[in-house]
Amino acid sequence: MVDAEAWDENLANEPNIPLDRYTLEALKRCIPAVVLHRNPSMGAITSEEGYVGVQTMIRHITETARVPNLYFELWASRNTLAWGLY
Repeated sequence: MVDAEAWDENLANEPNIPLDRYTLEALKRCIPAVVLHRNPSMGAITSEEGYVGVQTMIRHITETARVPNLYFELWASRNTLAWGLY
């Protein structure tokens, strides 16, 4: 039998975050030294090392903030209008 509470925690903390323009823009705003394409998108990530590196940076941010990893995507998507990315 699956422990529902553990399942929910793993779901929130373990997934890789989709690297769309919203999450990549949010990453640039959190870590200004990150160099990304002017209009970042998943297509701008051209290697597995780059993908893993971006996911690692996002995990570091969420771990530092002590929030589930999935919150980064939610935060990025909710700030779309504020950043003029609509």
